[in-house]
Amino acid sequence: MSRLLEFLAEQKLFLVVALIFSALFYFFSIDRAQVELEIVVKRPTVVKIYWSGEDGLFHEKRRAYAKVKPGKTFYRFYLTDLAPLSKLRIDPLRHKGTVLLKRITITQKGFVPLNFQTEEEFARLKPNSHIHSATYTKNGLTIVSRGGDPFFNFDFTPEQGPFPVGQILLYLLAAYLAIYLVCSALQSSLANFSYVPLFLAAAFGLVVVMASISPREVHPDEYVHLSASTYYEDHWLPPKIDDPAIRNTFSVYGVSRLNSPEIYYFFAGKFLKFIGPLGLENHLALRLFNVSLFGLLLLCAMSAASSRSLLLGLLVSSQLWYVFSYCNSDAFAVFIALIVGCQFCIPDSGFNRLIRDPGGGGRPAKIVGFGFLLGLLFLVKQNYYPYIIFLFIVLLWDLYTLGDHSLRISAIKRIGAIVLISLAVVGVRFGADYHVNGLDRKAKILEIREERAKRIYKPSTPLVHKHPFLHKKARGTTVRQMVERDRWFGKTFYSGF
Repeated sequence: MSRLLEFLAEQKLFLVVALIFSALFYFFSIDRAQVELEIVVKRPTVVKIYWSGEDGLFHEKRRAYAKVKPGKTFYRFYLTDLAPLSKLRIDPLRHKGTVLLKRITITQKGFVPLNFQTEEEFARLKPNSHIHSATYTKNGLTIVSRGGDPFFNFDFTPEQGPFPVGQILLYLLAAYLAIYLVCSALQSSLANFSYVPLFLAAAFGLVVVMASISPREVHPDEYVHLSASTYYEDHWLPPKIDDPAIRNTFSVYGVSRLNSPEIYYFFAGKFLKFIGPLGLENHLALRLFNVSLFGLLLLCAMSAASSRSLLLGLLVSSQLWYVFSYCNSDAFAVFIALIVGCQFCIPDSGFNRLIRDPGGGGRPAKIVGFGFLLGLLFLVKQNYYPYIIFLFIVLLWDLYTLGDHSLRISAIKRIGAIVLISLAVVGVRFGADYHVNGLDRKAKILEIREERAKRIYKPSTPLVHKHPFLHKKARGTTVRQMVERDRWFGKTFYSGF
């Protein structure tokens, strides 16, 4: 028994991966049906399949869909478990027009496939009033819609079929063997996270490709980041809020990124100036700045094994490293947050060696450097501020665990000096802004928003005419409604992964 437990302990990576794989296999391959769709359309649309619940009604939460477009005829997507179903609703398009439905096949292990391809099979679908005609030819079912909500109803009883037990077991055995071999190869690299640089290098390759080939206007809000960064190519101080030269930096909200305290645009603009002799287009040159930041993180993972456990977080979601592929301030914020985090959390980092050094005196250059780095963390987007609070909680815990009283006092003095320098960095940034725009800069920003914003975003626009997704609190929306009705957590998760 003890040998078995020892073996299981040694193979914990394999067991975890195999368990996750098994759950995913059951969820996607056994517990739900798969739809194969062949359709010809003249304009982009959405094909939806709804299923009824116990109440016999259809609902947006009980549906699967495929976005279809001209030039592509075959699509595959997942449905749900067929076992409890008795009704389906098939929406072949969502506008007035014509489509050619060639085939729909719905399959699930343990059930006889549902197939719609022949004239007799299509005849089982019952059209609603928005279906003007559904004519079968040898090419398929030509559907003409005369309304905006055409659909077919289909009543059925799922028919049990043979369950391929042997085939599934053979597949799982082969998959488990492959997982075991891969995990065995990785087992030795788990102790020092040596796989992290490898995966980050793969992500870096994708970042470089996306930065190089993606068009200028495809990334979220990149145009405002580009224009704000370009301003600092030839300027050192923040601009006047109403300066005509920065008109192109304002978004539809009437807000310019140059009016925020973010320091990213200053560094990006100076980077653009530095590599100007290369002759790159502005958007490619500014993207290269963020690409370089990711490259520095990769070098950190390659050279400092102790940083890998923290940099592993970059691999949690592709969204985290995707932001390094285009011009935006989030990439800089993530970079600074990780660098500062490494200094705070890694026991043998330069910062931790500095505050734990029993010898008094100091290392002024290091104190100034860490103060400047911490100051940059205060000059990123405000949604990173909770991270600063977390870091200081970690720091306070470290001070509490210092056993020697004199060492603790010395560490507090050095940390105090670092914090003062960071506040000085922040003060210089805000001081420059107030020097240019005066103490009434908030009133000026509100005035320029009123002038430059589109009507649905203007501060003076009546609430009923503003964008429906904004000003939730003023509209009477409660936190509970945002969570339960608007599915805020679910949407946040989807956007992150």
